[in-house]
Amino acid sequence: MILGSGAFPVGCRESGVDCHIHLLLLCAPFPPLSRMRFPKPTPRLIEKRRQRTARNGLIAAVRRAVVARDVRCRCCGERFATGEQTPEMHELRSRAQLRGRDPTDIWNRANCLLLCRRCHRGVTDHRITLTPADAEQGADGVVEVERRME
Repeated sequence: MILGSGAFPVGCRESGVDCHIHLLLLCAPFPPLSRMRFPKPTPRLIEKRRQRTARNGLIAAVRRAVVARDVRCRCCGERFATGEQTPEMHELRSRAQLRGRDPTDIWNRANCLLLCRRCHRGVTDHRITLTPADAEQGADGVVEVERRME
């Protein structure tokens, strides 16, 4: 900033109080965003990324708990291996039914169980129906399996 003969910036129309205000505004540092009266909101992209990271962490934790609980397919009882016996996680109440709800309502031990690939395909094709015997326990309790004959 260039100062004139006085202590006022060159090009200032007046040499009064207004110039002091201009000088203070130009030289004063801005407060950090956390201390501003009206801070900028978090950008949507960053907020979505935080939500996705939190959801993925929740899914990973639930998957570890379900894998520790279910060592065999909850439908046919076979031990997990490769090929058709590859374990896949299935939700008793689908994500579509729970759309718009909190991720902890969808991804929890009571709603998720492990099935082999063959049984999971049967459940998603509606050839097999899985129903928890106790609604409160969900997948943590006994799950009734009903196979439809075609």
